[in-house]
Amino acid sequence: MALELNEQTVPFKEFYGANYKQMPLLISGKNEKGKVVDIPRIPLSYEGLMKRKLQVLNASQEIQDAWYTNYFDTGDGVATDRAGNIKIEYDSPTMRSLNPESKLKSGALVLADDAFEKIQGHEFTSKDIAKYKFNESLSESEVNEHPFWMVLAREDKALLKEYAHQIFKKAKETHGYDKNMGVYLSSFREVPNMRLWLSNRLDNDSNASGLNFLVNYIGRLVGVAPEAQSALDKSSIIIPALDDIIKISSPYVAEINRDALTKDLTANLYK
Repeated sequence: MALELNEQTVPFKEFYGANYKQMPLLISGKNEKGKVVDIPRIPLSYEGLMKRKLQVLNASQEIQDAWYTNYFDTGDGVATDRAGNIKIEYDSPTMRSLNPESKLKSGALVLADDAFEKIQGHEFTSKDIAKYKFNESLSESEVNEHPFWMVLAREDKALLKEYAHQIFKKAKETHGYDKNMGVYLSSFREVPNMRLWLSNRLDNDSNASGLNFLVNYIGRLVGVAPEAQSALDKSSIIIPALDDIIKISSPYVAEINRDALTKDLTANLYK
């Protein structure tokens, strides 16, 4: 019998429950009692979630459904000050420190009065926000032109375009939706505060929500193993879905050869 010399690391792991309780478990790899039960992980970012959803387009239906029919809290933060100005903080260091002792109000992390100014991230003033559509579903072209979506995609226009295309395609096929991917913002300004961006499920607009409550008992963070995070960071070439390639090429490929083409693509391009 061969020796088992390696531990299998789960690349993506669900952390289900209130974000303020789950975040320290995700970051530390320890359980509530302080025992090491996993590796320290990285909260999946919004950009990383987009990439992962595109990666699984040719995976089993079970895997596709897991990513497309569920909502996910991400590791990117959305901060709001009393004037309604907003900052988006990538891989939010602020939110990684979230824990059961954190001060929360209206489901958000309360920030110190000077904390908003110190946050490093893309800022949108209340005047900027007034120029664009929020809290409603969008057309595909509106999504591609929306500055919040561009920031969440980390300025990767190709990523945003392909992600939006696949979301709109799936939403039309499965639910008949013509509009999706709204951007939803909280109106809570009583104190400077911060939440995590949530990516909603396919049947619920696939929107980007800045409304989620950190105390919600059905929160869902995804912890990414370091090697999986490295692979996500390096992935920039988007491979079209297999069905799209077959559909586009069908007029040029003899019917007798289509099964062979599908088999070869599956074995080589989508292995």
